[in-house]
Amino acid sequence: MERQDVTTIVLFEVPAQHASRFLSDWTASNDFMKQQSGLIDGTLYATADDNARYRFINVARWASETDLAEARKRHWEHLEAPSVNQREAWKTLGITVTPVNYAMVIIYSGTERAIEEEPR
Repeated sequence: MERQDVTTIVLFEVPAQHASRFLSDWTASNDFMKQQSGLIDGTLYATADDNARYRFINVARWASETDLAEARKRHWEHLEAPSVNQREAWKTLGITVTPVNYAMVIIYSGTERAIEEEPR
């Protein structure tokens, strides 16, 4: 039985001088991925820490691992097209991509109001 609702976390190592180029390329890639079947939602995060290993992290939820696998396959084929060739360009710029899939284990939330401590 296939697990449903898979979360993929993609870590991007991006040299600071190529952050703008990365965002431009990522936006184009995201436009492609948003057209794929099974995408629920996602968020791209950026760090303000210039010393962080991963400058950008993308977190996306997909309806199933099958949907994600098919979308990634089509995406990589698209990126390797001679008119795009993003994979080779990113390699030249020192941009690396590390995708990892996760299944939900625990859902948690914070309190909405502060709890005042009793005076001692």
